[in-house]
Parts: sequence; structure tokens; C-alpha cells
Amino acid sequence: MATTRGFFHWPLEFPDVFHAPDGRARPNAGFDAIIGNPPWEMLRREDGAPDTRSNALLRYVRQSGQYPSCTDGHLNLYQAFVDRSLALAREGGRIGLVLPWSVATDDGAAGLRRRLFAETDIDLVAGLDNATGLFPIHRGLRFAVITATRGGPTRRLRVVTGLRTGDQLDALPARGTDDTTAAPIAVAELEQVSGPAMRIPDLRRPGDLALLLSLTRRFPRLGSPEGWHVSFGRELNATDVRGQLGASADPGIAVVEGKHLAPFTVDTSMARRLSHTSLERLIDPARIGQPRLGYRDVSGVGNRLTLIAAIVPARSVTTHTVFCVRERLDPHPQHFLCALLNSYVLNAVVRTLMGGHVTTTLAAHLPVPTWRGDDRDLGIARLARRLAERLGTAQTSARLQALVAHRFELTRGEFAHVLDGFPLVPSADRHAALRSFDRLAEARAGTPARSR
Repeated sequence: MATTRGFFHWPLEFPDVFHAPDGRARPNAGFDAIIGNPPWEMLRREDGAPDTRSNALLRYVRQSGQYPSCTDGHLNLYQAFVDRSLALAREGGRIGLVLPWSVATDDGAAGLRRRLFAETDIDLVAGLDNATGLFPIHRGLRFAVITATRGGPTRRLRVVTGLRTGDQLDALPARGTDDTTAAPIAVAELEQVSGPAMRIPDLRRPGDLALLLSLTRRFPRLGSPEGWHVSFGRELNATDVRGQLGASADPGIAVVEGKHLAPFTVDTSMARRLSHTSLERLIDPARIGQPRLGYRDVSGVGNRLTLIAAIVPARSVTTHTVFCVRERLDPHPQHFLCALLNSYVLNAVVRTLMGGHVTTTLAAHLPVPTWRGDDRDLGIARLARRLAERLGTAQTSARLQALVAHRFELTRGEFAHVLDGFPLVPSADRHAALRSFDRLAEARAGTPARSR
């Protein structure tokens, strides 16, 4: 049966690694080094076919007890390989793996990150962009090279990202030597900036970590009781309405998708329609009776902007590519929060912490000032509403970005640092925002402010 099924048992295949010459188990059994580039493939259950190879493999990984980081959530095969590497390396053994960048950021890999931090001493996380074709696959994919020593825990790790060539990898200083190219970050700080998900931030410039820590220390989490205490969620899944959507000329409810959202605005002119009868079977119409704040799920760090939010109009419904606030918010606070989500400041935070999606977990842990209702907050809300109604100008947008930066209590140097991180935004727009920031600072020179 073992021959027929191809069973593989590590101690039998490598007895000298796991047993002493006299046959007794070695006290520190395992390999001295494990090096690999495991497969990156989502393992999904195939409904209605319980005996497929994919279902059998998924069931084994979930239930065998040998992959403790793979018991729930979406499963990518690389996660099982990392779990296995931790089991097979000896105490003090070295592990070096090439993995997708999702290992650093995805919610589904949070358990794996916690295990890596607890059981290995990670000395380097190197983030690679494939823009120059370092690997012969899609140029938009990002990778992580992780090197660690089995036996942990990790207290501090080096993070260097934005690498594009093999020469840049070769030039990285060896373990134990001074490294001015990598940003050292304490594991305790990871939980501070990203909550229980323990995301590893994409730190590309000096000052990124300091700004991230400063914001998360001064402002509550968006979803926390001390903050806005709001949650985001989906309204419709596209598969639930497949075959029921018509052209925009058909009567019914507009179905808003992520592609219909731009900062502050929603364009439903080309949206498909869902009949009222079909809608009532899928969602309580009261949920969509009021305008509510939503943001696009899918984005990328290489886009002009990453976090894109708008007020979804009443009597329309969103698909799974848009997350909407579940709680009822009054108009002014809702427009104020929309302005914060569309700000360069929160976009900069999201870019350091996201993978391919702006998940609801990530949104819930963003550091966001609460609504005070004073003249400054009302001013931000009114400008955001003008932009939502397409009544604003470039000057309106610049002033709003400056007001929000002041609301986040940024110094001029910090705001300039944030703006420099958006090279695809026209330089004229960024300069206008900085000039508006300066004018506001001069107008408020008589009030206490943080040092420039």
C-alpha cells in the first residue's frame, strides 16, 4: 500500500537525520538547513466532488494535525510548506524560503506569521518586486525572501523592500553585520501598527516606520469602541445575482461595483440593474435606503491611490468588490470619514500594510481621528460633500488634503514625506496640497502645534 499510494515518511527516508547510529531518536533531530520555493496555489474545496485530489489534500492538511497554521481560512499551499519546514528543521537550523508577499500581509497568513515569530528568529524579510522580470511570471507580483533560525522567538527583524534585481539581493549585508539598508522593527511594534494580524509593513523609505508608529500611537482604531466603532461588510455577492443583472436602461436598482467608485464619487450611469423582486430575496431593502460610506476592495500599492472611498447613493446596492459601513452615520460625520479614507495620510498607511486587497480587518485597524463636530471637522465634511457632488475644484481637493493632514497632527516634514510617496499623483497636485498646508499653518500660528 505504501508503494501504491506513494507514502512518504521523513524519518524513514532520512534515518541519519532523525536517529543516532544505535537507532535511538536524536535529541535535536531535524535538518541543518531547509531551502525552498514552495508552490503558491490556492487550495479550494470542490463542492459536490468529495473524492477529488484537491478535496482529499485539503482535508488532510486541515485534519492531520501536522499543519497547525492551516486549520481555517483560505489555504495557499505555501502555508503548508512553511509549517512543514518548521517541523523538519532542527533547533538552531536555518530556513530560507521564497514566498509570495501575502505571507507578510494577508489575514489568512496571520496564524503562520505568529508561529514564525514564536518558533524562529527571523533575521531578514526581503520584499521583491517583479517589475523587471526577476521571475518569469507576471510583472505585477511581489515576493518575500525570509531567512530565519529555528528556535526563536523573533524580537526584532530586518525588513528591506522594493528590491528588483538579483544583484540587489546579493548586495544585502550578511546576517550579524551592520545593515543600513534594512529597517529594523520590533515584533511588539507589529501588533501596534496592525493589530492581531501582525502584518509586516512594506517599508521602502526612511521615516515610513516612524510615521506609522506615530499615527497608531496617537489615534484609535477605526473599528474600536474608543474610535468610530464601525464595521464594513459586503452587501451582495456577484455569484448570487449571476444571470439576473440587466443593462443600465432596465428598471430596477443600480448595482455598484468597485470600478464605479472614484475618490468621493460614484458613477452609476453604466451600472447594471437588478430588479426589485430579485433584490428583496437577497437583502433587506432598509439596508440600502440611506447613503452609506463604501470603499473599493481590490487595489494595489502601485496605483495612483490605493484606498478609494465614496458615499454610495441610496436605493443602489453594492457587490462583493465594495465594502460598506454597516452602521448608520449622520451625513456630516460620514462625509468627514470619507475625507479621511481618501486622504494621502491613510493611503500611505494602507500601502505599507496591504496585500492585494484592502480587507475589512485592515480597515478596522486603521488609526483614524474621531468626529469632534467642531468648525474644523465641519469644514472637512463640507469640502468632502462638495467633491462628492462634483462641485469642487483642484483647489478644493488640495485644501481638503491639507485640512486632513492638520487633523492628523502632521508636521510639515511628515506631510511632505507622505506626499513624496505618491509619484503617480501629478506633482502640481502634491505641491498645491503642501502650499495649502503651509497657509493653514500660518493662519493658525497662534494656536499650539507640533514642531515643524
